[in-house]
Amino acid sequence: MEKNWKIDYSAKALFDIINLKTHLYELSRSEQTTKNKIAKIENAVKQLDHQPFRYPLTSIETFRTKEIRFMPIDKYIVLYLPNKDSHTVSIVRIIYGKMDMAHLDLE
Repeated sequence: MEKNWKIDYSAKALFDIINLKTHLYELSRSEQTTKNKIAKIENAVKQLDHQPFRYPLTSIETFRTKEIRFMPIDKYIVLYLPNKDSHTVSIVRIIYGKMDMAHLDLE
């Protein structure tokens, strides 16, 4: 049986989750709806622990050269980087799907 990979969130990804919670609550005015959407994203991210290469590399060249992959979840995109040496999946950013990724700050 293959070893599960560790999931690690960058500071920017954690900040993205906080902003997303605020944004979703402002849209829905429902704490439960907000919790459900965040849980859906978090559960999808957890699946990367055993399938880190399931999703494709991004089409944006600057991200592609860094081997950053993208996972679409409803209207959002999780940008992540699997590291074979450490068996770690680094969640880089969690963004709105229509956002212009070409100018996105990953650092």
